[in-house]
Amino acid sequence: MASSIGSQFEGVIAKEAAGLGAVQDSLDQALALFKTTIDSFHQAGDVGNVPATLADLAVFFDRDEQPENAATICGSPTPAHEHRDGAQSA
Repeated sequence: MASSIGSQFEGVIAKEAAGLGAVQDSLDQALALFKTTIDSFHQAGDVGNVPATLADLAVFFDRDEQPENAATICGSPTPAHEHRDGAQSA
């Protein structure tokens, strides 16, 4: 149980640090922290925080002008901006 709580705590810290890294343009470091976050939550069995972390990761990719990666994480075959611009998805 203690290691589960430790993994969960590590995940929360890494998630917040990933967001800060994304804001400060440390993109490689932010991606590494997102990976640590997801791994930590998985190890802790904390399935409730994984979707929120994936949502943050999708926003990260969208803000980094990688809409295809953001759309993949969200489960969409087409980036959202293509729908807003009137394009039809396949």
